[in-house]
Amino acid sequence: MSSNKSRILVLICGSLACVTLDYWLVTTGHYRLPLFLFVAFVLAITLVFRKLRPPTRSPDEVHKGLLNASSGFRRLGFIGAFGIVVYILTSSRDDFRGIATWGIVLIYLWGAFIVWCYFWAARSYRRKANASSLITKQREDE
Repeated sequence: MSSNKSRILVLICGSLACVTLDYWLVTTGHYRLPLFLFVAFVLAITLVFRKLRPPTRSPDEVHKGLLNASSGFRRLGFIGAFGIVVYILTSSRDDFRGIATWGIVLIYLWGAFIVWCYFWAARSYRRKANASSLITKQREDE
């Protein structure tokens, strides 16, 4: 895994864990511990970032990373679309009791929008990968 992906993954997962633990501490009546947890999180992130190797600028690795990102977002899109279809096929009227019809439509539209965003991001990364490969080919020809 490239260093940039590792940094983003560590930051996102650590942030989610920090927010979840802070929420739990506040709901259980501990009001000073979330501050200490946040400071510990910031210190841990700086230590982890120092251990990671520096980001690469190699055109081959950048191209490979862009293609990996593209296929990952495409896979997320297919998983999301499959999940929406499965939920539509297996849901019953009791799942939506108390929700207005426009709310149900809005829920499905939001899911479809997220799936579309995944496919849009995959296409965007694929175009960037193709553009980076063209740039490296032009540099090699010169």
